[in-house]
Amino acid sequence: MARIAAIGEVMVELSPYPTAQEETREIMALSYAGDTYNTSVYMSRLGLETHYVTRLGDDPYSEQIIQRMHDEGIGTDMIERAAGRSPGLYIIRNTPDGEREFFYWRREAPARELFSEPNESVRLYNQLQEFNAVYLSGITLAIMTDTARQSLFDALAKLRGKGVKVIFDSNYRP
Repeated sequence: MARIAAIGEVMVELSPYPTAQEETREIMALSYAGDTYNTSVYMSRLGLETHYVTRLGDDPYSEQIIQRMHDEGIGTDMIERAAGRSPGLYIIRNTPDGEREFFYWRREAPARELFSEPNESVRLYNQLQEFNAVYLSGITLAIMTDTARQSLFDALAKLRGKGVKVIFDSNYRP
């Protein structure tokens, strides 16, 4: 069976909760999402051995994210925890014409620091060698610092040299 590691960010999601009554204030539903996380859920549900690589905090929402991953059969052994930190947040708002707008609060999210520390990069590279494929997205790259992104690119080049497939989702959604 293929073993796939997804690299990215899981965020707290608030979205409009449909109600039967018209109210002047919006009621929001809390969930967790992110492009690579969502894909990891789908891959796991299809029976692929899927693991997730990210950084989360030590807050209750990070705990719930990890619990959801366990519930979905996604491996969490490559998730780093950052003391006193919390995942990013986004809110979905529906416009009058039915389109969705997204508002993000992720500047302090620990996932932005993936591959920032040399020791962490080496450890992750060593773990990723055990997989058949590594999956990441344009969002994964966009949230990282230049230095971290270069560390990730270096690791991916070495992994490809060892036969690990790199799967890239540009996250272009017209």
